[in-house]
Amino acid sequence: MVMNGVRKVGLAVSSALIFVSLAIVVFEGEITTEVWALLLLTPIPIGFALSKQNESQESFNELSNEWIREDSEDFHEDVGDPIEAGFDVPVL
Repeated sequence: MVMNGVRKVGLAVSSALIFVSLAIVVFEGEITTEVWALLLLTPIPIGFALSKQNESQESFNELSNEWIREDSEDFHEDVGDPIEAGFDVPVL
């Protein structure tokens, strides 16, 4: 499995948070609020590490090209009459 830089950093930060929380438990002899806070922060870097950042960027580029093609084909400079288009005139 080839890991890019973002995944390596995310896993390293998550591992560091776990090790720091375990060190606090060992040195203080009890589970404190700081330990719980560090353990609750652990999934955030894991989420960044496991996200598919490269694939989402490629699909975004493909979608943006499709939108540009659609817009360029059906582009009209003037706005038509709404009554001719089938819209009703609102009654206030």
